[in-house]
Amino acid sequence: MYDQAIERYEIEPLKIKKGIETKGGVKNAEAVNRRLGRVRSKYASVAKCLTVTIGYDDGKGAKRSAVTMTIERNAEVEEEEVKSHGKYFLGTDLDISDLSAVWAYYNVVSVVEEAFSVLKGDLDFRPIFHKTDNGIKAHINLTLLAYWIVSYVRHELKKGGINYSWTELLRIMNTQHRVTITGEPVDGRMHAIRKSSVPEKELEVIQDILDIPRASRCYIKSVGPKTEKSPRSVKLPCRDGVHACNLSAVVADELAYMVNEVRNEQKIDSPFGMCQAYIADPPMADEMLPECRIGGLPEFPRRAFFHALNSRATVKQYLRKHGHEENDVTVIVAHLGNGITVTLHKNGEVIDTNNGLGGDGPFTQERAGTCPAFPLIEMCFSGKYSESDIKKKILGGGGAVAYFGTNDMEELSRRAAEGEEDCQVFLKAFCLNVAKYIAGISATVGGKVDAILLTGNNAFIPDICSGIAERVSFIAPVEVFAGEHALASLAENGYNILSGSVKIHKYDKNAIVPDGE
Repeated sequence: MYDQAIERYEIEPLKIKKGIETKGGVKNAEAVNRRLGRVRSKYASVAKCLTVTIGYDDGKGAKRSAVTMTIERNAEVEEEEVKSHGKYFLGTDLDISDLSAVWAYYNVVSVVEEAFSVLKGDLDFRPIFHKTDNGIKAHINLTLLAYWIVSYVRHELKKGGINYSWTELLRIMNTQHRVTITGEPVDGRMHAIRKSSVPEKELEVIQDILDIPRASRCYIKSVGPKTEKSPRSVKLPCRDGVHACNLSAVVADELAYMVNEVRNEQKIDSPFGMCQAYIADPPMADEMLPECRIGGLPEFPRRAFFHALNSRATVKQYLRKHGHEENDVTVIVAHLGNGITVTLHKNGEVIDTNNGLGGDGPFTQERAGTCPAFPLIEMCFSGKYSESDIKKKILGGGGAVAYFGTNDMEELSRRAAEGEEDCQVFLKAFCLNVAKYIAGISATVGGKVDAILLTGNNAFIPDICSGIAERVSFIAPVEVFAGEHALASLAENGYNILSGSVKIHKYDKNAIVPDGE
């Protein structure tokens, strides 16, 4: 066990050394020492057997960098450590002379325990009582069942070159979500629609190795009966973000199909023709100017993912309030919700915005917003967090949640009013970040803005609205349209479709951008 520990420990300092010697690697003295400290803490039992010496440049404080690193094995310390290093004894009645086989059998116990600890929670089989024979038998049977499932899955994946732990496999599989909608139509029967989000590439590989039928991706289907000449399945692209809204078009189309089936069965004629599904103002709608799409790297283009439905509904409210018959204004809309998006509307088109779901924009009550690149990179390679952990910190565990453990901005506003200094400073920073994005996006049109509109549920909080308004009112007048207006906007879009007052764009399956592009 000592040899295994020292062998694993030696690898880690070599990674740090490579970063110091490689262009673009981690060289900051403080960061290097932090990484080395974590490695020594992880392998504390053998850390003193290696002598690691770091050479620094003449920089001071944050500008100080590591320039050299030497790693030597301390023979004298290692000799003493080997003498005192603990031994692991196993007793067995198995007739096996191969020691490695005995060790492999023993490790099966840890696999069983891992499987049971994970699956008994996921299967909701807690608590397991051990006071009766039946309780003991249930525990053993469940343990064996869990072990068989885990062993089979990991064995098959290992043959395909994947050797993840069960916990990591669950994390990967949890990246795909399924939504089930039930309803009772006019025929009295209960109907259910179940659709799944698009699996990530890593999950697709696992599904292929295990020969699991691929859960249906996001599809939009043509209305009408299914025939061999007109199949209903047509892929709906949603490549700029994983979000529940990606399923809405599919659900709507499925409902329309069900309505038409019932009408056909019961020979019901509709004066409006067949029931059809339409998409209106999806979050990934992209009308951005070409110069607004350019990012700092070709791999990181700026993408549109914003509260399109509520943002456009707010503009419509503003137009009606001020008596505009045409959408001939240039306004900035700040949607203040769990996510915050700042959009620039000009003559009915959103020509600039931020990706509210992709880590671009102000920090919110539960999202980290735009993060500094180097600290984020260090966090990713620290070894303390998985990819899923970091995504959760940025989307769901950032902002007010990270500082105060709550996403209730009304509570923070109340606490600030009661004199809590931390809450007062946070609210000022919150308003300032939103104001900076509003001011920044106004540059796209040279500051020629007719109005700035605040909407979303946080627009109900007077301190937030006033805090933003006092910083951006020099650009244009600020008006508040508090709340979410998405459902009203959908209804209005539906009315405009039925009245023929808007142009309907037909979905073209041949215009789909292939995956990966």
